[in-house]
Amino acid sequence: EERSAQLMSESPSTMQFALETVQSALTNCSPFLEHSLMIAWCADKAKCKALVLNACQKVLRAPINADEYSWFQRYLIPSSIWMLQATEERFMFQELMALVDKESADIVQSMNSVYLHLRSHPKWSELMAIADECVVDRQDHHSVGLLLNDGIRRIADDRKTNDTNNGEDSVTSVFVDSQLGITSLGVTGKNIDHEFQKYIGSVMCPYGNFQAAQLKKV
Repeated sequence: EERSAQLMSESPSTMQFALETVQSALTNCSPFLEHSLMIAWCADKAKCKALVLNACQKVLRAPINADEYSWFQRYLIPSSIWMLQATEERFMFQELMALVDKESADIVQSMNSVYLHLRSHPKWSELMAIADECVVDRQDHHSVGLLLNDGIRRIADDRKTNDTNNGEDSVTSVFVDSQLGITSLGVTGKNIDHEFQKYIGSVMCPYGNFQAAQLKKV
């Protein structure tokens, strides 16, 4: 505020230039500096508020553009502007949350309409009559063939013993499940990804262009 007051008294045109520059950055999803945004806020609070929220609405409106969303996360979300008071009753972060609720409501409504359309299908009742069946509940199941290393199998066998005795998993068991087991699965996934994607591509290519999905991240 002190710097903006000084600029306003010494060079009002600089304040206007800051506002116009920030307007261009927000409109084009270009990089900007935090101080520039705050100067623009001091120059014209109402206009800057509208510019920021319009930029958020543009980014969050479906379909979401990956580059624009990355810009939003890097430059807008960390900004201290969300702690400023937008009106007498609400802060800027509350304005953002209201905008998010509105945009997500449209998506939820679209999904609900898809669900209602599916329910109108004559075979919907037959589909819903199919019972759930768990064939493999863990990736160390013998039919999967993963996590069969001796160090992991011994812990898994100890877990079965604890289950039989109504005991709780040990600290070691939890560590193996949440750390070593996941790391091992990640390595396996990376090793077989090329072969797996090649096979899936050969199956799906008759139906159009096939694009491999990214590996799951931990």
